[in-house]
Amino acid sequence: MTKFLRTKTFLAFLVIFAIVVLSIPPFTTHLQAAPIPSTSIPVIHRIFVVDDGVRTQYDTSIRTVGEFMDDLGIEIGRLDSFLPGRSRLIENGLVIEIFRTEDGNRVTVIDDGVETMYITHVRNVETFLSEQNIRLGPLDEISVHLSRTIMDGLSFEITRSFEVNLVVDGTTERVEVAPGTTVAEVVHNLIEESDTLVVFEGNIYEGEELQRGTVVEFAALRTETEITSEPIPYTTEYVDNPTLQEGIEQIRQLGVPGERIREYAVDFIGEQEQGRELVEQTIVDPVPQIIDRGVKATVENIGTVTNLGELLGTLTDTTAPTFTYVRRIEMEASAYTADGGGRSPSHPRYGYTATGIRAEHGIVAVDPNVIPLGTRLYIEGYGFAIAADTGGAIRGNKIDLFMYSYEDAIRFGRRTVTVFVLE
Repeated sequence: MTKFLRTKTFLAFLVIFAIVVLSIPPFTTHLQAAPIPSTSIPVIHRIFVVDDGVRTQYDTSIRTVGEFMDDLGIEIGRLDSFLPGRSRLIENGLVIEIFRTEDGNRVTVIDDGVETMYITHVRNVETFLSEQNIRLGPLDEISVHLSRTIMDGLSFEITRSFEVNLVVDGTTERVEVAPGTTVAEVVHNLIEESDTLVVFEGNIYEGEELQRGTVVEFAALRTETEITSEPIPYTTEYVDNPTLQEGIEQIRQLGVPGERIREYAVDFIGEQEQGRELVEQTIVDPVPQIIDRGVKATVENIGTVTNLGELLGTLTDTTAPTFTYVRRIEMEASAYTADGGGRSPSHPRYGYTATGIRAEHGIVAVDPNVIPLGTRLYIEGYGFAIAADTGGAIRGNKIDLFMYSYEDAIRFGRRTVTVFVLE
């Protein structure tokens, strides 16, 4: 039985083999030419990868940064970044920098044109600036609100204030201004801060924004006070005085010129006057000069010249009666009052002269060595007098004339007079 099964199995095998052989197509002798392999050699570039600060050198023939990163299997996290971008063609010496983050947010700050990227964990912009020690000046500008929430990829710009040169009437001053400040705004600020009107003189359009280092020229419109004075002449009044000899004139009150004072407000731009306005005018009235004119008849008139007069000399003029004199002296005259003797009004000798007579108009003090006491005199501008007093300062050709009041003495002052010594 076993032998029969083996035989039957062998026959089945033969049948299957025959079927397989018959299904194979006839062998062909046609041969196809094999493709000729390319002879081009790939270009190898040496590049460097700085991954989180670790620098590694690679030699590669790959075309782009993205293909190279994929081929190398470098993993880039959600918050990681690399430069340059994926499309950058690889060239010899290229450096690829990979920036790794650890659960932080990337923030890009453009500070006055300089771009910097930061990794931070703080919640808002104000805290971020404090963390990074980025200070904002009072005139600096930031493109986001300080309360803005920090999110990954946030970018904002800081524009810093800057200085410009303001030239006012030739004087230069450096002033810090905010970004976007115009000439018109600078003019407005100058007027408010200095309380002075200014006029723009430069060649910049007033609405133009200023740039760092710009020179802006102004002329100050200012008002100055000018005071002018114009004299007003005094008048002269004559008063008849019956106590004075006819022909004698004596000044009772000196004339004082008046004054017209005008105050102007004068406007200037630079040094050029623009106009003026009369603010106030004050007039100081003149003080008239009052002259006493003698009308008292002459008690003794010597009359015509005698032989003795011709020998000694005579003087006749329109201001004095005719008299005869024996000597003519040019003297320095001053004036004094009863108070000039140094005694108080309660003193028993108050108002008395050195010769013991009471001082009054016509009493004069002399140096006895020049004019003896008791000599009768005629003094130009004063009248008849008698030398009846002396004084410590009256030495040589000096004479002191008595006046009733201190004001009269001050008005007379000190002057040179002609003294005629009478017979």
